[in-house]
Amino acid sequence: MKTVKLFSIIVSSLFFISSAAIAQKGKKDKPLDGFNYDVKITVEAQTKPTKPMEDEMSFKGEKLKTKALAEKYKFKPAAFTATVDSSNAEEVVITFDAVMKGETDDDLLTWHGTVTGEDIEGTAIWTKKGKTKKSFAIVGIQKKKK
Repeated sequence: MKTVKLFSIIVSSLFFISSAAIAQKGKKDKPLDGFNYDVKITVEAQTKPTKPMEDEMSFKGEKLKTKALAEKYKFKPAAFTATVDSSNAEEVVITFDAVMKGETDDDLLTWHGTVTGEDIEGTAIWTKKGKTKKSFAIVGIQKKKK
């Protein structure tokens, strides 16, 4: 009987901790909304390696925004989807996806990534008229609030 009570207490505690962590991440339907990240974006599969581009990613107003990619390539903020996977007992993992449009409707930047704790990583594939123009790898960390 004591074992059952102890097990119940442990399970309840883990559920409470997981729920609290998810609640801190933001709204239930948009768990990343309001979070900002300092990221490095590297162009993949180029003949000459390039220096990673510093960028700021934000999930605000239910849109994914990037500062450098918007300035350099004219990609506009886009709605994102985010899915919480709380099956990992150590850290909540959030997967996100978005599709940004560029200067024309033919320019699309398709994002797929994960946030684990304070770390973010993912890819962004730039296509024009259905053909891949560039592939980007993204790694970064959550910005600390001042």
